[in-house]
Amino acid sequence: MPSYTRLCGRKYICNSPPDSSTLNALIMFVVYGSKFTDYGISQSMVHGATRCSHQLGFCILRDFGFVASKTDPSLFIYRANYVLLYMLVYVDDIVITGTDSTVIQQLMTHLRSKFALRDLGKLSYFLGLEVHYTVVGLQRKYILELLQRSGMSHAKPIATPCTADQLIQSASDLSPAFHDLGLYRSIVGGLQYLSFTRPDISFVVNHVSQFMHRPTDAHWLAVKRILRYLQGSITQGLLFQRSLKPQLHGYYDASFAYCPRDRKSISGFAVFYGQNLVSWSTRKQKAVARSSTECEYRALATLASEAIWLQALLTELGRSPSMAPVLWCDNLGATYLAHNPVFHTRSKHLEIEFHFVRDRVNKQQLHVRHLPATDQLAYVLTKPLSHQSFRNFCSKFHLTEVPLAGA
Repeated sequence: MPSYTRLCGRKYICNSPPDSSTLNALIMFVVYGSKFTDYGISQSMVHGATRCSHQLGFCILRDFGFVASKTDPSLFIYRANYVLLYMLVYVDDIVITGTDSTVIQQLMTHLRSKFALRDLGKLSYFLGLEVHYTVVGLQRKYILELLQRSGMSHAKPIATPCTADQLIQSASDLSPAFHDLGLYRSIVGGLQYLSFTRPDISFVVNHVSQFMHRPTDAHWLAVKRILRYLQGSITQGLLFQRSLKPQLHGYYDASFAYCPRDRKSISGFAVFYGQNLVSWSTRKQKAVARSSTECEYRALATLASEAIWLQALLTELGRSPSMAPVLWCDNLGATYLAHNPVFHTRSKHLEIEFHFVRDRVNKQQLHVRHLPATDQLAYVLTKPLSHQSFRNFCSKFHLTEVPLAGA
């Protein structure tokens, strides 16, 4: 979550760029808020010409009737007289949607009385994300900037962002140090932000991010391959479609002892709301796992935490799921461990904190189910795949080509 420093009164300065929780909230905001357009209610983006979010304290919004979200500090919710409004704030950018355009205009008048505002109309660009109305999460402009900064604007496109051989080579210390540490950190930092809307590069970006302290030429070659892949997929974006009865369900996977440097495992998960991908992550586990079941169970605990957070966010948005989230796993040991309360002798070495999954399952607040490895969508987040497998999994994430205006 973004952090803030309080200066005086109600003035705040943001200390960090938006992270995945803010962008996840934006995605859920658009997915759920899009239903309002059926009733002719517009979505608006407002820009504060005088750094409005630094002065937009809780009191200003509270005077109008907004309540701060408990799940995301950037989200504010208004409920009164059968009217529902959502406001998402980041620094000097605001996104507003709701069920009553008259109340939205009253809100904007209220905000204008406090500071200068500029109405940018229908939401089209926010936090580097382009929004098209069937697709959200296209970052074409941002990719073009990365390609230009790295000198890769005319690079030859490639079909996949990584290969297994290249990752093994980049994990060694045999390659000479890369000559421009600042360039490496700048480009990889940009790729980290880009991965918030491009799950197809999440795994390899996590890999190259582990060498910020001392990148080598092999690491830079891996970064250049990611950029070449982006050159060929620059118009891809996440497709969002309406589901009649959307429910939360997630997939998780772990690559046991994947890192050759420290033998820590890699975890990945993907969470869907109906058929729409709304959250995903790839990360190295903090401790070395002693078995594949242990590393899979750690990944399950991470996914369970995310599902619980999304469930709380949906409840605040007024869309509390009617069913408990279903978490899909291809490891039988982790599936049994989540259900069997007497599986103690084979699980006593696991940290107690991870057993909250079992507690949630026993209370019917989560369901853990087994599925074949061929249907495990989180594979693309934990390991390099062949071109055919990679494209197949990306299509299930609903990454689709977005036709450009005038094309």
